[in-house]
Amino acid sequence: MSAAGGSERRLGFVDVKADNFHANTYRDLLRGDLAGRGWTLAACRAEQVEGGRAWAKAAGVPHAETWDELNDRCDAFVVLAPSNPEAHLPMVKAVAGYGKPVWVDKTFATGLADARAIFAVADAAGIPLETCSALRSTAAKAAARDLGRDALRHVVAWAPGGTAREYLVHPLEMAVSVLGPGAVRLERRGDDKNWQVFIEFTGGRTALVHLALGSDLPFSATLATREEVRHVTVDGDTLFRDAFSSVLDFLDRRAPTFDRAETLAIMALLEAALGAVPGGPAVAVPPV
Repeated sequence: MSAAGGSERRLGFVDVKADNFHANTYRDLLRGDLAGRGWTLAACRAEQVEGGRAWAKAAGVPHAETWDELNDRCDAFVVLAPSNPEAHLPMVKAVAGYGKPVWVDKTFATGLADARAIFAVADAAGIPLETCSALRSTAAKAAARDLGRDALRHVVAWAPGGTAREYLVHPLEMAVSVLGPGAVRLERRGDDKNWQVFIEFTGGRTALVHLALGSDLPFSATLATREEVRHVTVDGDTLFRDAFSSVLDFLDRRAPTFDRAETLAIMALLEAALGAVPGGPAVAVPPV
């Protein structure tokens, strides 16, 4: 029964290749730690149809052969494809007209213009849409609330990853989620294995993000006010549970849980950082 009937609410997963870490993890959370939230995985639809059908069969849910069928089976859409940001805009276009909330996985878009286009599709359809990396709802965010966001001056965020194009979004999410969207310029340092991006924000605030490719470095952050410095390490055991719990918060509210300007700032920073030359001059970050 759907939410309209007063019982469980149904999620539809949208993906390129359904058998990926995020799809498997979120499916298991919906049936495990987050089962009490009242959402169930009801169907999926994958661009790679044969693989999608096989994943759906193993998961015990239907693979929708059309968008209309997926819509009939769900109350909200979760657009995954975490390694394929280029797929997110056409996927959002495919589901936006059904008038249901849409959450989009990282990396949200291929760049700032693409991100604006996705939000424009949602706005034209009058639907709530949100996105974030799994690193938004962590101990770093909790520490920032405790210290007071307006008091924060400097942040350092560390992260591991496979490629900068796919994983640099994580430390950027940590930085922007605590400092806000006011980035004005950045400089890239480090090398091909250790991406260091120094970011200047309005009001003299700064962030340094360090992405260590191919490492097992834990996600962590240092947050500094004028009076205090605090270092926090992200709990890897609860990372995805906490992240997807926040997704369900958004779907429950049917309204954004934070200002989209932060998402646009992250996309602007990612685009600028990927185009920056190590040791080169500072690059302006477009205003959002």
